[in-house]
Amino acid sequence: GTAQAAALTSAEVAALGVTTLQALGSDDLAALSADGVQGLSTLQLNGMGSAALEALTPYQVMVMRTAQIAATCANCHGGGVPLPATSVVPALAGLPPDAFVARMAAFRAGQREATVMHQIAKGLDAAQVERLAAWFAAAPAAR
Repeated sequence: GTAQAAALTSAEVAALGVTTLQALGSDDLAALSADGVQGLSTLQLNGMGSAALEALTPYQVMVMRTAQIAATCANCHGGGVPLPATSVVPALAGLPPDAFVARMAAFRAGQREATVMHQIAKGLDAAQVERLAAWFAAAPAAR
């Protein structure tokens, strides 16, 4: 039911099959917590169909999209796991939001050296950068 859906963690949602997700009612989907929504994969979303996706609240969609972008960032910048000591790529987990926003602005303006970050920064709008800044600031720093 709805209460059970609200209690699902991202790991539990990620483990659900598409058939199970399709069987959830729109109230159940709308009850997923921000953590639960983060567990939805693109494969699951594609299999759920448009009616199920329309049941998600705008907030859930925003959290889901931010999680997807953050996962892409984590490919290079670590997702809470320590980066090698020799890495020239900075870890983002635990970075203060204002530092994240300033770095992205510098990349966008070509004022900070990088290989690909100039283009990545230009592909994000200000709202996405702000959400990512909050996301990584809230993430536990790798130890």
